[in-house]
Amino acid sequence: MKRFDGQLAFYRFARAVLVGLCYLLFRVKVIGRERMPRTGPYIVAPTHRSIVDIPITATITRRRIRYMGKQELWSTRFGAWLFSSLGGFPVDRGAGTGAVRAALARLTEGEPVVVFPRARGGTAERSSICTTAPPSSR
Repeated sequence: MKRFDGQLAFYRFARAVLVGLCYLLFRVKVIGRERMPRTGPYIVAPTHRSIVDIPITATITRRRIRYMGKQELWSTRFGAWLFSSLGGFPVDRGAGTGAVRAALARLTEGEPVVVFPRARGGTAERSSICTTAPPSSR
């Protein structure tokens, strides 16, 4: 008999709620989902304009996705539980190759990893995931 994994159960519940909200509120349309690997590791490296980008990336696959996050998010017991349960893993952004090693560990386990390469926090100007104006006019 398989052991109950509370974190995975919470992830699946939260993912269902958040993905449903993304489709409802933002009218997300995923093109090319059939090209996403059903097994094995891969890296997703989307842009990161706001906190909404995180659940939107969960719409690309039904698999559990592991999210690289700044270690400050794990600074409280609740934050550590929440972000770990949601598939996150902490990295020290100033630790050189530590972030790469942390991502490689998850990839070695066969899991997809989301890396927001330009994540640095948002500003009011950049906080919208959906823009109607071309980037040059922002």
